[in-house]
Amino acid sequence: MLLTGCTDSNSFSPSNSSPTVPILLELNPASGSAGTTVSLSLSGAGFVSGGTTVSVSGSGVSVTALTVQSASSMTASFVIDPSAAAGARSVTVQTSGGKSSPVPFTIVAASSAGIAVPTITSLRQADGATGTNPAQVLTGTNFVVGATTVAVSGSGVAVANVAVASSTSLSATFAVDTAAALGARNVTVTTAAGTSAPAIFTVTAPSQVSCSPATQTVAVGAKASFSAVSGFSSFAWSAPGGTPSTGTDSSTFNTTYAAAGTYTVTVTRGSTATCSVTVQSTRPTIGTFTAAPTTVQAGHATTLSWTGITNATSCTIDHGVGTVPCANGSASTVPGSSVTYTLTATGAGGTATATVAVVALSHGSQAFSYTGAQQTFVVPAGVTSITVQASGAEGAVQGGGTTLAGKGGSVTATIAVTPGETLAVFVGGQAPSSPIGPGGFNGGGAAPTQSPPVNNFAGGGGGASDVRQGGSALANRVIVAGGGGGGGFWFNGGNGGAGGGLTAGAGSTVFDSSGGGGGTQTAGGAGGAIFGGNTAGAAGQLGLGGAGGDGNVAGGGGGGGYFGGGGAGSSLSFPTSGGGGGSSFAAPGAISVTFTIGDHSGNGVISFSW
Repeated sequence: MLLTGCTDSNSFSPSNSSPTVPILLELNPASGSAGTTVSLSLSGAGFVSGGTTVSVSGSGVSVTALTVQSASSMTASFVIDPSAAAGARSVTVQTSGGKSSPVPFTIVAASSAGIAVPTITSLRQADGATGTNPAQVLTGTNFVVGATTVAVSGSGVAVANVAVASSTSLSATFAVDTAAALGARNVTVTTAAGTSAPAIFTVTAPSQVSCSPATQTVAVGAKASFSAVSGFSSFAWSAPGGTPSTGTDSSTFNTTYAAAGTYTVTVTRGSTATCSVTVQSTRPTIGTFTAAPTTVQAGHATTLSWTGITNATSCTIDHGVGTVPCANGSASTVPGSSVTYTLTATGAGGTATATVAVVALSHGSQAFSYTGAQQTFVVPAGVTSITVQASGAEGAVQGGGTTLAGKGGSVTATIAVTPGETLAVFVGGQAPSSPIGPGGFNGGGAAPTQSPPVNNFAGGGGGASDVRQGGSALANRVIVAGGGGGGGFWFNGGNGGAGGGLTAGAGSTVFDSSGGGGGTQTAGGAGGAIFGGNTAGAAGQLGLGGAGGDGNVAGGGGGGGYFGGGGAGSSLSFPTSGGGGGSSFAAPGAISVTFTIGDHSGNGVISFSW
């Protein structure tokens, strides 16, 4: 009411006047876009704190956050629905004094405001199992902060916690009910500009969690390890009796047990699965198990010893030894053949074993006679050393009478070998009496035939006997027994030199030629000189006796050996001299070595014993 200037006794005093009708003068701003929330300032008069309301005509606009700052000023938020019709609306203010005259507020359509319809290009999780709450991130365009909603078609999938991070990304939680129907759903995003085309979200059945290994066995105090796959939601582990007895959200879990027994471990991830673990008492252990010696002759004793056995209540050794104390100890046993002994320690936690091999050598021997070719010897199993007895071959004699051929020498020695290895064997041959002239097999020097031939021939040298290790070349010889030199021509010709020894014997000198020298450890024997004859004898070489001189009457050939004997020189007339013997040899490392000079007649021979 507007007070007039009247003053009679019936006039109202200000204290008795009616409340003032509010006046709304201005809205700032005076417009807003559909699908947005607009913060406004309202100015006028007669606003009452706690007693003022603001109304907007029509539907689709809600007034919130109304605050009266003074009788002439207040603020409010207009929440404009995306579907609100565009156009002018009437805004009024009402107090107990009445309602103000309206002031227009214009709603602008989203398209008119330049807002584009949103789109969805992807969902971080395109499916979700019933009973789960997938945390989604939606990627797209035209999302509006504070004015964007997300919807999933059908029932059973609730959308919560929508938060627009930018115009191209928003997050939300999809709560999939346990009873939600399986299958594809449409996901849409709505702003003031409209609703997006749908993206597909599929409701799936929950997968069954599995636990592995299904069973395992560990010792008391040892770690039992488990892992799980599949299922949904968070992992949870339960291990009654274990330390720890529970596990947090992890696909792996470790625990230990202080007592023997069988335990069950359960993993839960939406569904549940179990694993079983058997816990045994601590297994026995064996510190050492040895034999001394590890190689014996068959029928000889070895001592088995053991130390450091733990967690065992009984201990045994096989092959007739029987029960033994589990404390540190030893036992003597006699193996009849090569054998591997097994020590078994038994306790509540199981068994432990340890082994040791003992080689029992059996005695044996093998002999090789002359064949005119290389032969082989295979070292028996378990044999690591052999004794070799070798004799070189005798030279030949052609003159008869008192003329003698040089005999072969002998050597005995023990050498180291490897079980199963192959040794090359060369047994020397005696120089033949027919045909006349050639030296014996394996290095015997020849006694040349006279040209033109007449029966004026000397004898050839005998071949050496040797053993070769690691190959069949001369460089591989480890034992050599020298051959004897060939005798000179005629009944009273020079004798052949004796084979063998570190330095072999020289051939005898007669008439007008000299005998061949004996082989040594560093050189062959010298060839015999001539005194008016036609040809001197050839010097011996490594492994080869020198040939006798080839003259009117030939000289004797040198014997084969480590270094061969020299051949005797030839003569203008008979008798002639004898060839030198070949030397013997034993390789460094050979033990128990003995050399004998000129003790063997005929073809050579080699024997092995162990």
